[in-house]
Amino acid sequence: MGKDCFFCFSSELNHLVQDFCETSNNSSTDKFIVSNSPLHTESYSPEINFYISNTQASNTDKAKALFSIYSSRLDRFDFSKQSERKTSLNKTIALVSNHELPELVEKLT
Repeated sequence: MGKDCFFCFSSELNHLVQDFCETSNNSSTDKFIVSNSPLHTESYSPEINFYISNTQASNTDKAKALFSIYSSRLDRFDFSKQSERKTSLNKTIALVSNHELPELVEKLT
């Protein structure tokens, strides 16, 4: 996993994720694919903050869980059906309606 992820929580936890996330306690202007901060991301992951705030796991287990959460979010992003598409259109309009043509002409004029 490249550094497509951003982690912003507390500096004592940065070492847990530094192998697979960019870390910072200040505002970054970069955009990342996955982040636990809504300001830095294409795919905001609030479950990361929830996990960190509520877990009593050891640091090793936290690191494994965070890696799994980030990996899962990256996979969902990579395999999502949402994608940008661009299509050139000509000046033809197709109308589909339950109304008769005279009613449509009246409504459009």
